[in-house]
Amino acid sequence: MKKSSLLRMRWLPLIIASHRLPAPISDVPESPAPAAEQSAKPKPKRAVKPKAASESSETSTKRQTSSPTPKTQATSQRKFAGTWKGTLDGREWVIVVDANETQGSATGGPWGIERGPTRSNQNTISWSYVFNSWSLTVSPANRTAQVVVHYIGGTSSGTFEKIN
Repeated sequence: MKKSSLLRMRWLPLIIASHRLPAPISDVPESPAPAAEQSAKPKPKRAVKPKAASESSETSTKRQTSSPTPKTQATSQRKFAGTWKGTLDGREWVIVVDANETQGSATGGPWGIERGPTRSNQNTISWSYVFNSWSLTVSPANRTAQVVVHYIGGTSSGTFEKIN
């Protein structure tokens, strides 16, 4: 009797703690979507009130000239994008910041291209590559920049010129 009760006590926690099985999966036959029928119907067009020809052409001209294109604004705000050339610790370096200013790279050292995603703050853009940390601070004229690189052995800095 003790053996049977002992056996039941061992199995009882396993039975209580067991997980329930999921519900059976049933296939539902596909039916044509009602949205397709609704989109097939043509939508009624708005009625346009006729205006005087001179008045309508005048207002459309104002609309076109009053708002500049977003591309022009976006490219004029890109002060870091381009190729920068300069010297750090006697070595020629070329820094390239992509057109969207999301990637920065420096070429000229023993590690090859030191590339990474950029972070920008007002006049400074920076990125990291392995142990090196790069920053490029643009002058007010946007033609020169102060470049600083922090690496395991120390820090180097120099003035770079924008070549394109």
